[in-house]
Amino acid sequence: MEKGKKMNEIDFNTPQWQKYFKTKSPEEIENFKKLLEELQGKTTKGKEIWFKDKEDGTFSKVGIVDDEVSVVCFDYKYFIQKIKYTSPWVESMGEEYGYRIGYYTIDAKKTKILWGQYASQIPAIFFKELIEKTSAKFFS
Repeated sequence: MEKGKKMNEIDFNTPQWQKYFKTKSPEEIENFKKLLEELQGKTTKGKEIWFKDKEDGTFSKVGIVDDEVSVVCFDYKYFIQKIKYTSPWVESMGEEYGYRIGYYTIDAKKTKILWGQYASQIPAIFFKELIEKTSAKFFS
């Protein structure tokens, strides 16, 4: 995909896409394109975030996704979620919000969209530090 293009503007006539589609049936190609459209529209806003306690196996509600930013890259949609913590988490983290980096992807069989299995969350103060360090090290 060209830099700055939206997914619905993808030129499927490029050599990379043509190579991928060469071994696919018209039905498989159409289904994959539909999945790409669905992927573009995926959002986590409003979803509850739950964590499993490693000690006793119980689940606790961390919070709700208040907002997100995202970018689609081929068959992945990466995003950063802003999580509004529930009261117990606000007390334990000392922050009202936390952030989580995650992604959706199209499965290997190109039949469905899956949540990225590994996505951690981090309190706002540490996330800010991480972003600042990343920016200073890689983008200045």
